[in-house]
Amino acid sequence: MNRRSIAWILLPPCLFLLMAARPLQLKAPVEPHTRVLAEEQRDGYVCQLIEYKAIGPERVLSYLLIPDGASVENPCPGLVLLHDHGARFDIGKEKLVRPPASAPAYIRASAQEWVDAGFDGVYLADRLAAEGYAVIVPDALYWGSRSTALCQHWSRMQFGSEPPDSLRAVKQAVYEGQRAVYDSLARKGIVWAEQTLNEDAAAARLLAALPCVDEGRIGCFGWSMGAHRAWMLAAFCDQVRTGVALCWMTLKRTQADPPTASDYSMMIPALRDSCDFPDIARWLRPKPFLFLSGKTDKLFPADATQEAFDRMHALYAEAGAGDLLRTEFFEGGHHCGLREQEKILQYFAQLRYQGLPACPGVEFIRVSRQEGYANNAVLTHFKGHYYCMWQHSVRDEDAPDTEILYARSRDGRKWSRPKRLAAPADSFFVSPGGWIQRGDSLVALLNLISSKDRSRGGEAWYVSTRDGKHWRERRRVRMADGTAVDGIFEQDPLTLREGRMVGAVHFRPGYQVNPVFTDDPSGVRGWRKALFPQGEGLPLEPSQYECRNGTLVMHFRDQKSSFVKLASISEDRGLSWSPPQKTDIPDSRSKQCAGTLSDGRVFFVGNPTGNKSRRMLVIGFSEDGRHFDDLRLLAGEQDLPPQRQKGKYKTPGYNYPKALVRDDAIWIALSVNKEDINVVRVPLL
Repeated sequence: MNRRSIAWILLPPCLFLLMAARPLQLKAPVEPHTRVLAEEQRDGYVCQLIEYKAIGPERVLSYLLIPDGASVENPCPGLVLLHDHGARFDIGKEKLVRPPASAPAYIRASAQEWVDAGFDGVYLADRLAAEGYAVIVPDALYWGSRSTALCQHWSRMQFGSEPPDSLRAVKQAVYEGQRAVYDSLARKGIVWAEQTLNEDAAAARLLAALPCVDEGRIGCFGWSMGAHRAWMLAAFCDQVRTGVALCWMTLKRTQADPPTASDYSMMIPALRDSCDFPDIARWLRPKPFLFLSGKTDKLFPADATQEAFDRMHALYAEAGAGDLLRTEFFEGGHHCGLREQEKILQYFAQLRYQGLPACPGVEFIRVSRQEGYANNAVLTHFKGHYYCMWQHSVRDEDAPDTEILYARSRDGRKWSRPKRLAAPADSFFVSPGGWIQRGDSLVALLNLISSKDRSRGGEAWYVSTRDGKHWRERRRVRMADGTAVDGIFEQDPLTLREGRMVGAVHFRPGYQVNPVFTDDPSGVRGWRKALFPQGEGLPLEPSQYECRNGTLVMHFRDQKSSFVKLASISEDRGLSWSPPQKTDIPDSRSKQCAGTLSDGRVFFVGNPTGNKSRRMLVIGFSEDGRHFDDLRLLAGEQDLPPQRQKGKYKTPGYNYPKALVRDDAIWIALSVNKEDINVVRVPLL
């Protein structure tokens, strides 16, 4: 495969102008009449070889992998995996699924060589099935079970016992045979690429119809030509809700004419002049999607791919769905290695969190609705009142006019009119750092951040009150040596049962997070840095909790865009912490919160979407603080009101939740669309 072997389904001008219309219509579904031809129990899942009718008289062979425990009562998410081209035709579905022991030895040898070279020795479909996904992997026309006798002859010569007579000539004949397939179909009025798309859609429909699969949680994946198939399938098949495309996106100008034989399986020549590859985003949006490409991929040069990505982002943003598209480059070339597989698994983890049961008895309570920007809400309870503070500005996030407002309530449901708690300074804006209660006083931590260059970080200050109405003059928070804390707090410190407070400060220069602790009961002095070795990702904005056994845990957002939470633990009450490591909990690269209940259970609240979208709010409970196996949906996209006003960094969704446990409930302060401050009350049942 080379740079010339790239093709594209392009759209007729009349249809291209109908931005909302689908330029390609899938054929009507047919009854698949599925038969199971073979079955093999594997470690945690069953692998079936199935045969079914897709769109025509020909029956298609696919592997279907079903995880143990999936049932009507406990349906699992499903994935359609689409194999690559690679000019290797003797295998198709076997590039992603380990062939069973009953498969011919030469096919098993061919498949193993392929996954060793392209997937670091991993059969990706098997790996995903072991993780709890139902996976279907069909053979495309001219690959695997649908390849020619000549192709299988080449495979037996290469990997079997047949003498390797004229091996190169046979391989070339097989390669050039693609032209004959295209021409044969064209004489019947069929476009090869459209047939593949329809067959892939038939596989998706079959998967979604399985009783043990949740039809609302279907994704797709492909590498190389499989990536082309994946974004085409997601764009035109309603059953597919999300997907990952690895190593296939570019611009038309990178192509060469005339097309090579490998182009024919992916092109519709009559449509070539109508649009460019990234325009697929017009029909893909607003579905969440991840595109990955290698920085040194010779088939898809990075400069053209970046330009294509930029175009796609613009199209998503045009539809108000800019947060749902992720595009990333990775170190390396045209490859689906272990690092790339980790990104794929992390991204698809979002499917586990969709379709969650709703949390019963949840109340959404509005604290404030104001024009402009509002976010970073923090709750506490003091002397018979709930208190909520947040940052507010006329339009944009972290603008020079950003102030801190607060409101209070006796019952958490009816809130006072907002009042100003802190005003911006000459060269700083202000944001909330959290609450501390010290004896008869309530302390509000304030962050003063440079309005000229936010990257320079900020300073930790505080104000205090005895009655919740009259506030003392602003003062600096101090370290144990008496110097001012040269950084900012982003979450309430956690008070341990012995009185020690544990938190984290983002120190200058910039925002270098480090856990801190103090044994001073005031909470405004005596802070010390804990030992915190470097680990994975770029940790920011942690929340912390205490497990039943006394272990302390911090959850961080990862600013390096792994889109999973990072975690660090302390076994010595906050004096030292382990290097942060990636968890398997998806994240939206957003601030989140966590805490401990009176019965010892732990909870987290966040947006486990696996992309920048914050349109889903989930609460998870854990008995041991490590395994969150009781997950509930608090709110979804269907509950989200339209955003009233645009502004810089005004992300739609449920932003920056902060939780307080009180009165047999978890009270969660957050911003909806970074406009309205709300409290979500979750009863403890």
